[in-house]
Amino acid sequence: MSGAGQSASVKVQSARWPDKDEKGRRQIADSRYQKAEVGGEEGVERAEGEARRQIADIRYQKSEVSRPKSEGRRQKAEGRAGAERSEDEAGRRASIKAQSAKSGSEAVGRWLFRWRGGIGFVAFGVVFAMGRPLVQSCLLGLGLVVAGLAVRFWAMGYIGAEARTREVGVDTRISAGPFSLFRHPLYLGNSLLVCGMLVALHPSRVVGLAVFVLFAIEYTFIIVAEERAMISANAKRQTPNAESRAPHPGPLPAGGAREEGGSRVPSDECRPGQTFLLRRVRAEWPTWVVTGLAFGLALARALVRR
Repeated sequence: MSGAGQSASVKVQSARWPDKDEKGRRQIADSRYQKAEVGGEEGVERAEGEARRQIADIRYQKSEVSRPKSEGRRQKAEGRAGAERSEDEAGRRASIKAQSAKSGSEAVGRWLFRWRGGIGFVAFGVVFAMGRPLVQSCLLGLGLVVAGLAVRFWAMGYIGAEARTREVGVDTRISAGPFSLFRHPLYLGNSLLVCGMLVALHPSRVVGLAVFVLFAIEYTFIIVAEERAMISANAKRQTPNAESRAPHPGPLPAGGAREEGGSRVPSDECRPGQTFLLRRVRAEWPTWVVTGLAFGLALARALVRR
């Protein structure tokens, strides 16, 4: 064997082929060795070229075999990405629905707050027509009515005429007096008044329960609207320079109120505060008049029925 042939043989035996097919490596090595024996240096070059072509063919075949696997991995990745996009879209739609539901409940609460007085008159008329008041029931209901008026009297000494507006709006967060014990003490007083009038008018249990449940639903919507108004007011206060951008309404006449946005705004001395003031309670007189008339009608009917 010539020196070139021996060199080629050594090269073939010591080469580190990237292909893992043992049979293919042996065939390629034999081919290169045989060609190196025949042609010397030129044979070595031809053998190396042939070996490279065979290796390239094997690699191409393996790539063709592995292509479906890579395609499958790509499809799986696209599927995961599509699932994530679907989940994000579903979450966004759920958030939009929740926001619309909140805005819808807030709108209902604002409407009920505006017409809460008229709704109360209608409810009283229905219960009065269907009730069977007795003197004993009026005396039992009187205690609840007085308790409700007392709670409202206490709360009105802090919140003042702002409680008499027709629009939901919160200017001051009160944390003193009954507001330190109850989140909505005025509505607690209203609940006691409703219970007292139901006991006094003595309707059937079905009618009484229905009226109280409707009352609870009404004030649940109102409370939701007020809570959202409080959140919006706090967000505006935390906005930088919010007060400098908002026009200042100016002082109000003492003891009076002005029209603003279709509703009456209380005067400065009647605005809510953290201390009890009797002058704020003056705004409660409509409740005293209406409650006295309603209870008087119930008592009069009870005396007539005796």
